[in-house]
Amino acid sequence: WWLPVALLVSLGWFTTWLWVFPACFGYLLGLIFLVKERGKRLWLPVALHLIAIGLFVITGFHVRSEEWRMLLSCEKDLLEGGAVLDPVLLHGTSDPSSHENIWDHSILKTLAEAGQSDPNLNPFRVREFLGVGPDPGRAARNRLEAEYEWVKPLIQLDTNCSFHVTRKPPVPLYRPLETLYRWARAQGFETLAGKEELQNDSGNPEILLPVLTSLLDQHRVEVASLWDAFDRSEDVYPFIFEDGPAMLMPHLPYLKKFSQLAIHVSLLESYRQDANESFRAAQSAFFIAHAGMSDLLISQLVMASSVSKTLGVLVAAQNQHLWPDRYWQRIDEHLSRLQLQSLPINGLRMERAMWTSWLMGQTEKDPLRVVAMIDSLTRHQPAMSNQTLGSGFLNLVETAIEQKLYSTYARRCSQAIFIKQIRLLHDHYKQLEGKVLDWQEALETDPWSGLAGIEDTPPDSSGALATMLSPAMAKATLRFCEVQLMVEMAKASVSLERFYLKHGRYPEQLEHLVPEFCDVMPQDPMSSQPFHYRRLGSDGFELYSVGWNGKDEGGFPGLIPAHWRDRSWNYEDEPDDVLWRVEGREETFPVVLREPENDEDESSMMMDIEMMKRYGLLPEGVDHREEADLED
Repeated sequence: WWLPVALLVSLGWFTTWLWVFPACFGYLLGLIFLVKERGKRLWLPVALHLIAIGLFVITGFHVRSEEWRMLLSCEKDLLEGGAVLDPVLLHGTSDPSSHENIWDHSILKTLAEAGQSDPNLNPFRVREFLGVGPDPGRAARNRLEAEYEWVKPLIQLDTNCSFHVTRKPPVPLYRPLETLYRWARAQGFETLAGKEELQNDSGNPEILLPVLTSLLDQHRVEVASLWDAFDRSEDVYPFIFEDGPAMLMPHLPYLKKFSQLAIHVSLLESYRQDANESFRAAQSAFFIAHAGMSDLLISQLVMASSVSKTLGVLVAAQNQHLWPDRYWQRIDEHLSRLQLQSLPINGLRMERAMWTSWLMGQTEKDPLRVVAMIDSLTRHQPAMSNQTLGSGFLNLVETAIEQKLYSTYARRCSQAIFIKQIRLLHDHYKQLEGKVLDWQEALETDPWSGLAGIEDTPPDSSGALATMLSPAMAKATLRFCEVQLMVEMAKASVSLERFYLKHGRYPEQLEHLVPEFCDVMPQDPMSSQPFHYRRLGSDGFELYSVGWNGKDEGGFPGLIPAHWRDRSWNYEDEPDDVLWRVEGREETFPVVLREPENDEDESSMMMDIEMMKRYGLLPEGVDHREEADLED
């Protein structure tokens, strides 16, 4: 009689399928043997089973209650320490005026309505699982693609062409004429003037600008309406934080499109010498970068991406010396408000508030299904229906009888384990918060190039939820620092341009900017030293940072972004300077490199070397080496 009891107990110690299936099978056989051979003494194992089941259920209630008490105590300590665990309070709410809120403008209202989640359009059917009904957002989402179809031709770029480098390397961050050229090539030229010239890659600004102006003129009304929307003073997007992972943010990809649109319009108007329209589009690009954002990391990363791209419009305006001083002062105000290196801690706190508050609301539900749903979301698995959501033991309790047995005898124990995982998640967020605060404190005092990355991998003791939900803070912090470096370079370039507008030339040294145009010399945060600066011709300059390796490599950029570097095994000796170049009147129109014909040997190493030598693409000091060394 003791055999089935032993097999039942063993299931609590051995959880691999190699043991679970034989144990369950042996348990049933043991019961059959017991009934057949020991019928007279059946009361003993039956009584022991009933006692064990009773103790199991009572223990489940007790353990769940104790874990819940410990979780509440943990959250109480966090609240007393100043933490905010409500995402709505952390984000801040207000009652906007319908005439001042960006998202109540007619051209953006559909995006605001589309933010309502819907089980039929959510690939993971999260709201269906949570028992939340349909919403009014479905019709809005169905209209999105058609409503903003006009944006598509204004943001398309041809990414399949390479450009001849008119100067020897280094290559700067921003090359605005190349962007305009890619924009024109992406249209296919079927309906554009100047078709033959552009297809033959012999275009010039005189041909390119009318081509793009004609395209923009077709959508002037929509573009003007978009600028009016983002000129509004209030920005209150209707986030639904209580939906947790079911919260949709369909406005984010469209904000990226609007940002790219504003950049293209500003570049075009700069080369058309229209200062007012160029500046208005540039200012709209800065407004768009901040609009509709929460402190969630995904929003912050979208904003950082938009900001980094928007800075390119400043180079175009500087090349043309187009904007008056008052415009540059307003740009400097926009840039001075940007402190992207301080975003990670806000993002981490919002991630904690959103996830933990939502998880707290799921403790009465089936934790196995909740964890399975989270695992599906974090792994980006294909769409699942309500019947197939989950894996492992969840598949064993799908029938009504099995679900009832599980709900009666094992639900409380599994809920206790789930509640403990939430508490461990809190502990992990607290430890990660301390690391991020230490990182940000070091950014204020030390050169960025000497800082070690944040260790964000949760230890095994942090539990399953921490493993699934821990944000990638190491890469996020590096990305924010990269963009903030670009912002600091942009601020220095604004001071240089203001100097040029007053004196008709750029200064010989950066210290000549102090104190009229900036309080202190522009500092490279990577080295805590002034940026490297040199004048080019009569109205150009180069400004560069030493990058993450802290070495002055003459402005030569690297090929591997800092936030990707853990994927590479050979980057220590690679240059990674960051270069900001203004060429002024010496800016030349890009020439597209001809693609190899079908009968040419595209794999020829010697041909590649000759092309690199011809266009000055080899690093300095390499040109004199033997051909065999170059091949190696």
